[in-house]
Amino acid sequence: PVVPLVKQMPNVFGKSREDAIAFLQSMNIEVSKIVLEASSFPAGLVVGQKPEADAPIDSETVVEIYVSNGQKPTYTKDYSIQFDVEKDDTAVKIVYVDGDKRTTMYDEKRPAGKLIATLSLDSKTQGAKTIIIYFDGEEIKRETVNIP
Repeated sequence: PVVPLVKQMPNVFGKSREDAIAFLQSMNIEVSKIVLEASSFPAGLVVGQKPEADAPIDSETVVEIYVSNGQKPTYTKDYSIQFDVEKDDTAVKIVYVDGDKRTTMYDEKRPAGKLIATLSLDSKTQGAKTIIIYFDGEEIKRETVNIP
């Protein structure tokens, strides 16, 4: 097996399929599976990945990327969330969990102040989904969202 040049999975969310694959290959990370799926994002953009960004990886890790086919999913819900960021330069990450798939919806350093995010949650199934918010890598909030 090929040994990756990094120990954590990079974030390829929002990159084109081709750019994501080239980026991962440049770090000796092989993509094992590419899944096309319905998404409100433009066709060809990466909308999900396994393992999620920053997860530990090694030569045995199976890497999958999920690429938008440009078609709206069966179930979509816009979901707004707001919270206070207490200090400047806080790394804020919002992860959407749908079954065993984790999608990073937001991943940026933020100044102190109120953050309001509206997320477009896509799913092939109805029911309860989870939103997890991290500040500087520490989970600070977990919410359940129902996709009708």
